Amino acid sequence: HEALHTQQSEMVVKKRLDLLHREKIALSQGIVVINQGGYIGESTRSDISYARYTNNRIYWWDWMNAGRSSTSQDSWRELLDEELRE
Repeated sequence: HEALHTQQSEMVVKKRLDLLHREKIALSQGIVVINQGGYIGESTRSDISYARYTNNRIYWWDWMNAGRSSTSQDSWRELLDEELRE
């Protein structure tokens, strides 16, 4: 019984933290996505979707080009909508 209660409590805390995370996105001017090998996971995809929903900018840091470009600016760019469509 105690294990079930602990699990339920953890779920409540996770939901609250998720809501807090979303609120931070809504209050921000944009989010930064770190591209590490081109993989975008479910959580990051969800953050991107919510940032779009709240009309925030989405910036992309290209990890692979970070050390090879002449300036760090070359590694930063604003993410375009069509780039994440499957």
